[in-house]
Amino acid sequence: MKMKFLGSTREIRTVSIDSSVIFDSIVPFVSSTSGLSSADKERINDSLHLIEFLFSVKVNTIGTDIVRKEISYNNSLFSKLYDSIFDNTAIINKETKRLAKVYVEQLNIKPSDALIIASLSEARCDCLLSWDKEDIVSNRTVLGITKINKERNKGVPLLITPKDFLQRVFLSQGKHIVFSPNPLPLELHLRFSSSTDSL
Repeated sequence: MKMKFLGSTREIRTVSIDSSVIFDSIVPFVSSTSGLSSADKERINDSLHLIEFLFSVKVNTIGTDIVRKEISYNNSLFSKLYDSIFDNTAIINKETKRLAKVYVEQLNIKPSDALIIASLSEARCDCLLSWDKEDIVSNRTVLGITKINKERNKGVPLLITPKDFLQRVFLSQGKHIVFSPNPLPLELHLRFSSSTDSL
C-alpha cells in the first residue's frame, strides 16, 4: 500500500514489548504518579495506550524469556501479566546465542538486550517496542541490526519506541496493523479511552 503522505508502509503481524513498557503500564496501578515529571507521565500514558492497542487488535505477541524473568522476578502477579500479554515466547538456541554475540561484539550493546533482539530476529518478529533509547532503539543499534541481520538472511524487527509506533500505525480495513515510516496526520492517530489520560 502506498499513499503519498505515508511513504512505503509495512504490515505488522507480530509484536514484542520489553520490560520497560510493561513496567510503565503497571505504575498507575501500584503507586502514585503525582511526583513524576510530565515526560514520565507521557511515557506511562503511551505504554498504557500501547497495551490497550495490542489487546484490541489482531496481532501475535511474542515474548522472550529475558523479559519474563525481568518482570516476574519474585512476583507471580507480574508473571500472570506476562502470560496475558504474550501469545508465544521466542526460543533461545545456539544460533540465537551466536547472533546475540555478534551484536554485542559489533554494536557494543548489553548481552541481555542482544539476546532479546536476536531471539526476536530468529522468530521473525516484525516489531520490538522499547523505551531503551541507549541500546535497543538507538539509531546506531537499528542500523547495525539491520545490516547484520540482512547479511545473515535473518528477520529485521522494527526497533521503535511506543510513542513513535503509535504515531505511525493505523488499522487497514479495521483489523490489520500497518506501519508508516512517516508520522501520520493527527486526524489519523489511533484514539484511546480517556481513562489513562488523567495521570
